Amino acid sequence: MVEPVLLEGGDPVLLKAGLALADGLTTVSPTYARDLVDGDAGGVLHPWYEARAEDLVGVLNGIDPAVWNPATDPYLPAPYGVDDLSGKARCREALRSELGLERREGPLFGVVARLDPQKGLDLLLAAADRLLAESDGTLAVLGRGAPDIEEAIRKLARRHPGRVAPRFRFDAPLAHRIEAGADLFLMPSRFEPCGLNQMISQRYGTPPVARRTGGLADTIRAFGEHEAPDGFLFDAAEPEALLAAALEATRLWREEPETFADLRRRGMRRDHGWGARVDDYLAAYDRALEARRAGARDAVLDDLQLEPREPFLAPQRAIPTHYRRDLLRLMVVDPRRIHVYWEVQGEAGRAALEALTDEERWESRWELRCEELTSGARWTVAVEGIAKNWFLEVEADRRYRAELWMTAGGRDPVRFAGSGIVVTPPEAGA
Repeated sequence: MVEPVLLEGGDPVLLKAGLALADGLTTVSPTYARDLVDGDAGGVLHPWYEARAEDLVGVLNGIDPAVWNPATDPYLPAPYGVDDLSGKARCREALRSELGLERREGPLFGVVARLDPQKGLDLLLAAADRLLAESDGTLAVLGRGAPDIEEAIRKLARRHPGRVAPRFRFDAPLAHRIEAGADLFLMPSRFEPCGLNQMISQRYGTPPVARRTGGLADTIRAFGEHEAPDGFLFDAAEPEALLAAALEATRLWREEPETFADLRRRGMRRDHGWGARVDDYLAAYDRALEARRAGARDAVLDDLQLEPREPFLAPQRAIPTHYRRDLLRLMVVDPRRIHVYWEVQGEAGRAALEALTDEERWESRWELRCEELTSGARWTVAVEGIAKNWFLEVEADRRYRAELWMTAGGRDPVRFAGSGIVVTPPEAGA
């Protein structure tokens, strides 16, 4: 039987149970932790966050500095680093050519996001016409999301041909190139528990223009406020606030290039790797252990009138052999989308990776080789990583399968895994 206190609307809620029973609580940024306690980010569970405020710790997420490194990124047309930014200019020109954007006097703004009001895309759309006119800039947008937002971006692109380049898909290589090739990165999120793209854009010398919320507030040192700024922040979730911040960033980019270059380099020097977060997590775990020893959890249980029980820890067993394998799965989302998931965990896959030199590893290329069995059509999609997700754009009422391959240096291509066959449903009403 589920304790009544752990129900919400008559249904058991595991998050509520965790808030009630955990010895310690963590979330993904200090500001978001405060928002959960003092603001409305906690929703219907706000009273529980408020009650456990002393036990809630915000620890920032991190990025992999080996993957997100403009000096070694295999997806960029030219490498660059904090001491030599000449390659970034080449990345900008290559991105402009790839996306068919005009040469303008203003900056190239980049967006890589889920196209959703939570990410503030409606704010950007409301400000976009004025931003393009007053900055004389261009805009690259990559992502998928709400159909109405996608359509609004299409209309924006039609109003400004050659100045707005939308790409409605998940495309990791292009995301790398936008992070590198843009002059400014826009993140007008209504709320953002942590966010990673602002850290990535800083790493790539592309200062973020973001709303002061959650992890964005914790990771961006705002120009005009901080003695060593590396980005731009605005407060109100309003188009005018976004526009003002983006135009101030444009002014600095255009009129004070040396100041802007210093701001850019400071962002590139920031350490947003996971190593910087380890001590914070260890401290949080130590606090939880101390709370357990002091009986703090029992006091919480007394307040809730629940019986204290020791947690059950199942004996640790080795991962079964049949789980240690290279796999590729296709899962139908709707008539025109397939979700792809893969892992390289098997002995053969690991052996192939371990045989690569460091240089070959960085130069490796991963791809999905896709086939539509009804017509026999075949194509490839560039992907990245050992365990990742992807969405394929497909046609309705067709049969599909795929294979995961890697090419490195002069070695022969390696096939890691193949999928089963999936069939997409017909369009509604067809």
